[in-house]
Amino acid sequence: MWKVTDGIGREKTAGLEVGGRKVALMVGERTRDGWRVVGRGVAVADGVRNGRIVSVPRVGKSIEAAAAMVEDAFGVGLPPVLVGISGNHFCSRSVEGFVSLPHREMRSDDVRRLKEVVLSGIDRRNDMIHLLPLEYEMDDENSGLANPLGKSGKKLAGEFLMLSASAAHRNSLQSARRRAGLEIKGMAPSCLAGVKSVLTPDEAEQGVVLIDCGKDVTDMAFCYRQRVFHLESMDYGAGRVTAEMSRKLQTSANEIERILAGPYRQKNAELQVRTYGPHGTHLLVRQEVKSLLRKCLLAYLREVNRHIDRSFSRNILLMGAVLSGGGALFPEIGRLAELVLAMPVQTRDAGFLSVKDDKQESPAGPAWATAIGLAELALFGNDDTKGDLAWL
Repeated sequence: MWKVTDGIGREKTAGLEVGGRKVALMVGERTRDGWRVVGRGVAVADGVRNGRIVSVPRVGKSIEAAAAMVEDAFGVGLPPVLVGISGNHFCSRSVEGFVSLPHREMRSDDVRRLKEVVLSGIDRRNDMIHLLPLEYEMDDENSGLANPLGKSGKKLAGEFLMLSASAAHRNSLQSARRRAGLEIKGMAPSCLAGVKSVLTPDEAEQGVVLIDCGKDVTDMAFCYRQRVFHLESMDYGAGRVTAEMSRKLQTSANEIERILAGPYRQKNAELQVRTYGPHGTHLLVRQEVKSLLRKCLLAYLREVNRHIDRSFSRNILLMGAVLSGGGALFPEIGRLAELVLAMPVQTRDAGFLSVKDDKQESPAGPAWATAIGLAELALFGNDDTKGDLAWL
């Protein structure tokens, strides 16, 4: 495990999210009860467009600004970071393998040997960032095993989820972090981080899909029997909602966000919007904004629903869906998602934010799910990127 300790031996890790809207950096430390956030920094994501890094120097400056905020405001040194990868920069597929064994009780080195056999048959291993176990099988009989240790048999087979990342995107992230003076010790799909920070073990056991509603991309992680068995991504982010509303109302996306975050939520407030037209500012009818928001959200959610159908896993998602990311903050998105997806939908905070020597903790909204989850994965996961990722 990668780690940095302070003067009294407390282990620290960090997670870095480079999103379409913000660069977020979280530093966590291990405690007797688990872990807590001890530093956080955020900066505008400059140099990122449609989920892709278009300017390494500008992204590097954004990362540097977030890192400076952590060090200046919280007095926390920065350990090596686990970086999130989202969108079509990563992909997943199922791989299988088996090994013959002497007839005895299964040991951890047998599982390790099985992974080596699986890895030996994988092309382009340099693109792989994680190999997650799905299930094991003993002697073609005991199938669906989550953990084969302690079982006896002559043959051990296993199915794994292989996660690969685009070499070009990884190189861009490496270049950006070098400009910011950070050390990267690993990478992971951003939606796995959301699984760690948002979902409960019961949801992951009974079947659930985490939908990370980012600005430019939407990532989905499908969980069942406490395993991530499928990842899905679409180049259609929640930012399309504000973009379409701004086009219809002839104003900026920032102005739409201001209205939805403030006046729209106040029942009797006037909805004044600054437009590009010759009249400057004019009043909007609340029902007009509500109708337009509903139309744009429904278009976005129908696209999400199409990707869920493509996963062929709807019948095992007994716990429905959980929304995270900045798009989960849209008014009424939860209710509309239940109508479109035809399943229970929740929007949940990603734990709590706290700082060192501060007894007050504040809820971390859905927009912080990825950064918090990355810090937690870095703390409790495995630093061997060719091995397991202990996300639960």
